[in-house]
Amino acid sequence: MFGPNYTRKVSINLDYHHRSNKFRYFYQACLENFKEKFRIGDDYAVLFITGSGTLAVESFIASFNGKLRMNTENLEQEKFNNRWLSIINHYGKYDKLNGELLYTQFETSANQYYSYVDAAIFTDAISSFPYFEKPQTPAWATVSSKILGGLPIISIVVIKKDLLESRIELSPSYLNLLSYYEYKKKQQTPTTTAIPVFEDFSRCLADFDVNKCRAQIDDNFEKISKAVGVEQLVSVDKSPVLAVKPGVISEELIEKWGLYVNSVNNSPQIFLYSENEESYDALEKDLKRTS
Repeated sequence: MFGPNYTRKVSINLDYHHRSNKFRYFYQACLENFKEKFRIGDDYAVLFITGSGTLAVESFIASFNGKLRMNTENLEQEKFNNRWLSIINHYGKYDKLNGELLYTQFETSANQYYSYVDAAIFTDAISSFPYFEKPQTPAWATVSSKILGGLPIISIVVIKKDLLESRIELSPSYLNLLSYYEYKKKQQTPTTTAIPVFEDFSRCLADFDVNKCRAQIDDNFEKISKAVGVEQLVSVDKSPVLAVKPGVISEELIEKWGLYVNSVNNSPQIFLYSENEESYDALEKDLKRTS
């Protein structure tokens, strides 16, 4: 597949519901494994929301009591920063001069990594964590189904408890982070959730090795970049996604391998974590054959 989600086969016997003790067990296992694997301190809350990474970012924006802004220097090339700006505007919370900064750690549309910004309050780490180190901002978001390897999709908001208690405004909305925080104390979610995803994710986290994950991504980056030619890459910096300049990979191979073509700059993208080693070897051979 080589797309943003893992190729994954699971077998789950769904004999429980989202208010049962069995679900609480898997919820708690996800929570404990996530905090342990990624050294999340007790001053942070980890909140699980069934939905996309976009939903996690919108949940923060909708819940935040204050104004927000974006770093918009290259906005025309930044699909996700554009998306966050439109959502901030939708909630009437945009303040270009005085708002708290929200930024994207790795912008896949531009194949650009942005390092920690001291002034930022929130980081979109959806396509970057845990290949890159966890953000140092008071709040950030990622998802289960990208680099972490789980099923689609649990979005994860990691937020300092003092920020949660002082700047998140309680509301009846089911996007509200305080609601998820209160239900977390019971190992539950406010709404009926995709319970098999939690069972699968608990197993992924138990087996997850961040050093092995990063090494595999780096190996695949070297392998595929040499096959197409380093000069044909959108960016030569190692990252979880390798983007190739338009016209370099044939339409035949794009179709055969189902490669995602970026709508911003028409660059085919190869996600470097979502398939097994044999699949990357096969893709490498095809790229060498047609280059």
